[in-house]
Amino acid sequence: MKIITYPVASFVNALDLAKTVDSLGDNCAHTTCATKMGKKMSGGFKDIIASAVKYGMIKNKGGILSLTSAFKEYKLSYTPEEGKEHLIKLFLSPQLFQEIYAKYNSVGLPSPDVLEKALVREFGVPDKFATRTSTYFLNGAKYVGLLGEHNNFTSKTQPTTDVTSEQKEGTDMPHTPGLPQHESKPNDYSVQIVGPGIDTKLILTEESDFLILNAILNKVKSKLTPEKKGKIKDENPQSPA
Repeated sequence: MKIITYPVASFVNALDLAKTVDSLGDNCAHTTCATKMGKKMSGGFKDIIASAVKYGMIKNKGGILSLTSAFKEYKLSYTPEEGKEHLIKLFLSPQLFQEIYAKYNSVGLPSPDVLEKALVREFGVPDKFATRTSTYFLNGAKYVGLLGEHNNFTSKTQPTTDVTSEQKEGTDMPHTPGLPQHESKPNDYSVQIVGPGIDTKLILTEESDFLILNAILNKVKSKLTPEKKGKIKDENPQSPA
């Protein structure tokens, strides 16, 4: 079974499930947890379990749920600031969310509609899951305090890039393809942008790709200092009318 790299439930719902497992003594059956949360043993509840595993909050083995060491570190935080740091690390546990953060942390996220297109074109998320996945990322990032105004990231947290055994166990998720590696073809046009905190390659195959490219360039432009902006203007003087 291929392991998918993104959650299929919100961070808040997954966190509620982990807190419920904690309230039940850090070890409980699926049915016990569902009853405690007032939910039925449905596909939706299984999605929450699978996503809590993806977020690195719980382990799921043989129908028994238990807390991960990462969630326990969050639970035992001494201060709200420490708790926020642990929440951010949990939120960035899914591989897809790590990749989104790595791509945009220095320039800020594009608009929601452009992000949805990027999830499909650049990250390999199936089109039917793009809107939902984009919403989970945006809402979750704001909830943990990772995303501020103007869709700029407020933290420079370095997420782990390893998929732990805890995240691999018992996902109970739909068999959805993971993230493919995109390679340009001989007749493709591609643009690579490299700079402070950014190293991204965009394959231009249709008009929507230019929306993504323009969004990235606008973010980069907004990061330039007045001196650099002036230099670029001087090096590209407009021809007299």
